[in-house]
Amino acid sequence: MNPTRARNYPTVSSKTLALLIIGPLLLTLSALTAQAASPALKFRLKGSDFTVEGIVQSYDGAKYLVETPRFGPVQLDAAKFDCIGAQCPSPTTAGTAPATPAQPGKQASPAPASAATSTAALATPPANAPPQKIARSIVISGTEAIGEILMPQLIEAYAASIGATARPSTPPEGKPAKYILQPAPGGGGALEFEIRKQGTSQGFADLESGAAQIVMASRPIANEEAVRMSAKGLGDFRLPTHEHVLALDGLMVLVAPRNPAVSMPIETLAKVLSGEISDWSQLNLPPGKITVYTAPATHGTNDTLTGLLLQPRGLALTKAAQTTISNADLADRVSRDPNGLGISAITPRPTAKALTIETSCGLIVKPSLFVVKTEEYPLSRLLYLYTAGDPSDPAARALLAFALSPAAQPVIAKLDLVDQGIQTLSFPDQTDRLAYALNAAPEDFDLKLAREMISELRTRQRLSITFRFQAATDYIGAKGIADLDQLITYLSAKENLAKRVTLVGFADSSGTFPTNLKLSERRTASVYRALLSQGQGKFDPARVTTHSYGKLAPIACNDTLTHRALNRRVEVWVQN
Repeated sequence: MNPTRARNYPTVSSKTLALLIIGPLLLTLSALTAQAASPALKFRLKGSDFTVEGIVQSYDGAKYLVETPRFGPVQLDAAKFDCIGAQCPSPTTAGTAPATPAQPGKQASPAPASAATSTAALATPPANAPPQKIARSIVISGTEAIGEILMPQLIEAYAASIGATARPSTPPEGKPAKYILQPAPGGGGALEFEIRKQGTSQGFADLESGAAQIVMASRPIANEEAVRMSAKGLGDFRLPTHEHVLALDGLMVLVAPRNPAVSMPIETLAKVLSGEISDWSQLNLPPGKITVYTAPATHGTNDTLTGLLLQPRGLALTKAAQTTISNADLADRVSRDPNGLGISAITPRPTAKALTIETSCGLIVKPSLFVVKTEEYPLSRLLYLYTAGDPSDPAARALLAFALSPAAQPVIAKLDLVDQGIQTLSFPDQTDRLAYALNAAPEDFDLKLAREMISELRTRQRLSITFRFQAATDYIGAKGIADLDQLITYLSAKENLAKRVTLVGFADSSGTFPTNLKLSERRTASVYRALLSQGQGKFDPARVTTHSYGKLAPIACNDTLTHRALNRRVEVWVQN
């Protein structure tokens, strides 16, 4: 098989605003005027033509904190970047620059009280103030993919939503990051959120031992872990009271627009990233040494890349990979490099060309937010939060509720993760997977049923919500129950009340065609009953119908347990 052939922020609350108004007005106006007058400066990567432009927020002699219009706040190492221009700060003058919040997981250089221009600065004690008494500490433990950037951002956004501020402390080397919430709800001292980034497995161990209240996980809980939790009296971690989908993460493979590559098998991609394949000629393309570009070392993209592609194959990222400062920077650099190949978070309109991904059975998948939301893109995964039911601490409960609420979705999307908002996809945009299904073996195909399916769906749009099932069952799991709530909210919205809804059931390839057809019928009936029961009085049940098609139209290969699980599903289609 030729792998390269062509193929036809949260808003400011009223309490926070009041803090800003009550603050020392003249001092604040002076600082704001100074910030407005700050010139935009350029910073050039030493020995390169790559530049970053923005306004310097602080400089301690080693690192610049620069507010950029494209990337937001960015820390630049003075050993790697040259500041260009007469207005460049020196360590002796930089202390007068206005302070801004540091990047998640980083600590900005403290500015004197005279530079306090932000809401956070007005509400947060100066750096030399006596430490606040900690009323209580909430431990959040687990994967770095959530703990490095996303969880700190969620904590800060949650604090802003209740009119408080969250400032990072400076932990000793090797110790967990901590965020101090001031004031703590109910008073009595500050509230501390401690973020332990020691991996998903350690997160579950901390929850089991009582050392943590919330687990950050980059995979579902394993059966043996769930059994131990249950034995400890912590409940069933397969239920929606314990398992919470926070966000989705997906990768796209980028090359220069003039690169003739169109698609790439997953196995080939893993070998390119590890350096086993180092020249385009090894892929029957014009020769040239492949340059691999990756996201910053602390970015969750790298954790996903390792977990999905490299570790399962016993591989490691090539040491020759070039690290970029952001996904946007990565796409720009790849677009200018005819021999470049980059791994980026999925974005709607990258400047480089995105390759389609070829699976082991020849099924081609084009990267998009939609296929990540449906969990059908092979380079994607779910990110979870786990709790032993409702956390006992009210602040932990409130943080969890915020992280799962619509208010958190902009925070998630801003970090190049995929939120859980519903998207639609038209029937014509799904003809590739249907064409693949029409080539199925005779025992997995029924021409009459295929014609019926095409006739039924051709004028409809598919929603990104998809219900999935364990083998040989029609039980709706934790994520499915959460998805029901989201679907009911969608259907009960004024603009959607007149839409007709079709629940469409499918099965994997295990078993005979008649057996799987009946199983898919049971699954659509299960979702139908649950939807009408939970959504009673919120939409017209007469506008909901069901269809089932057994093995038809697989969206993944049926060669592994994971792939077969993707095919056991009920899709949701709508029509105006």
